[in-house]
Amino acid sequence: MSEPSPKEPFSDDPVLQRRLRLRTFANPDTKTDYLSFHDGTLLQNKIAVSLAYVPDKLLLESHSFAAYLDGLVTPDLRSLEALALVLKEDFNNEVVPRWVQIRLVHRADRTHGVIVVDEQPRWSNPALLSRLSAI
Repeated sequence: MSEPSPKEPFSDDPVLQRRLRLRTFANPDTKTDYLSFHDGTLLQNKIAVSLAYVPDKLLLESHSFAAYLDGLVTPDLRSLEALALVLKEDFNNEVVPRWVQIRLVHRADRTHGVIVVDEQPRWSNPALLSRLSAI
């Protein structure tokens, strides 16, 4: 009997199970840089999550972001920093964007937040990214 492939949904690997929630579809225009956004919450609305990215070949299905966030928090992810880094790694693995920004903020008092940014090597579009300050 052959081993299941790593992407099969019945795998018992928790990382794969979490990442399988990030559903994608083909980018209709891979030659144009543009920003795509998704917002959500974690820990029963205690943490606001903002995702901004410049797609490459794939786009994230909107409804899958909420499903992904529902399965994201585990007992070993106790800090905003750890959560943001896990989200970045998962998103980079499944969506493979040209550029991505993950922002997490405590909603109650907004006294703690974290922003994680990553980009593909040799990708640069400062004019596009300057638009982020206007949003």
